[in-house]
Amino acid sequence: RHRTVPFQGEDRAVFDLDALSFPLLIRNFKPGDRITPYGMQGSKKIKKIFIDRKIAAVRRMKIPLLESEGNIIWIAGVRRSNAALLTQNTRRTLEVRLERLTEPKIGRQAPANGSESENHV
Repeated sequence: RHRTVPFQGEDRAVFDLDALSFPLLIRNFKPGDRITPYGMQGSKKIKKIFIDRKIAAVRRMKIPLLESEGNIIWIAGVRRSNAALLTQNTRRTLEVRLERLTEPKIGRQAPANGSESENHV
């Protein structure tokens, strides 16, 4: 069963596997980076997308970018590109998911015996 939906939620992107060039690269944002966002004809600076989404400058370097043959195809958790969209001719897909890791809160720990308490994380 083939779907033409380009993605399902911001933390997941699905690509036409045969339309991608490998290896894929995961990297951080660099000044001047551009993407052709899904649904748009031209490219847009990633910095402008971050500003439009009100993503703080300190967070921008922590957001992974997925690149195929020098083109950014996904700003993880933010926006995907027009690249490798699923069509009715798509035979194989690549699903990429963003798993968000959280840092433990300082001063709040679960008891060593494993029982729950009012201060559990």
